[in-house]
Amino acid sequence: MLRTRVISVAFLLPVVVIAVIVGGWLWAAIGALAAMLAAHEFLRLVGGAGPMRPGAGTRYALGMPIVALFLADALWPSVGIGSWGVALAVLAPLAALVVRGNPEGGLADWALTVAGTLYVGYTLAHWLRLRALEDGMAWTVVALAGTWMSDTGAYLVGRALGRRPFFPSISPRKTLEGALGGLAVGTLGALAAAAIVAAPAPLWKVLVLGLAIGVAAPLGDLAESVIKRQTGAKDAGRLIPGHGGILDRMDSLIFVGPLTYYVVTLWMQAG
Repeated sequence: MLRTRVISVAFLLPVVVIAVIVGGWLWAAIGALAAMLAAHEFLRLVGGAGPMRPGAGTRYALGMPIVALFLADALWPSVGIGSWGVALAVLAPLAALVVRGNPEGGLADWALTVAGTLYVGYTLAHWLRLRALEDGMAWTVVALAGTWMSDTGAYLVGRALGRRPFFPSISPRKTLEGALGGLAVGTLGALAAAAIVAAPAPLWKVLVLGLAIGVAAPLGDLAESVIKRQTGAKDAGRLIPGHGGILDRMDSLIFVGPLTYYVVTLWMQAG
């Protein structure tokens, strides 16, 4: 399993790094594709497609276009497409329940459509916004490096030194030692990346951001684990050998993207 995971990372990592450096439509295309695949996996994970229940396909059919609207808003923010996305995310699934004649379980359909489009579409769109900022390439690299190193540090330290369970009811294999190792390694990874790409911020700011990423990344991982526990699934998908689905690889990024974007924009506004 470890060998398969390493091979998958060795294939995907250069693609992502090149896309971050090049930016523009390459980053937009890869980011949007990944977000749409993650939305597809989430909506199927919670029963949003297929023959599981009447109307499940309606939730999927509504959710995917709304996610696309959030991504489009990140690419063309001046148009205000995001406002359409929020309104449609709340109202379109509710209108569908009226058309379907108030079906049993419809309220859960509505709630999961709203939650799913926001959880995947709205949050991941922040990665497109982050890259579009002034010095966005540098901050995107810092955020990705901090996230990946946090995940790697937690995995390796947890395997080597892990003894005390960390949220065992959610993820039995995670340990406190692994979480602390991930926090330390993730912070160092963010600091190293900031130095390499010459991120325009003093050391203490990068340190604070690195620590925040080191906390947000495992929270994102655990949050997706809650969803999988609730739905009885081991993985969100099977697209990436050794890793599961796209959502399984992007769960940490769902938390880190908005965090980094808003912290960096706050710094920019403060001067």
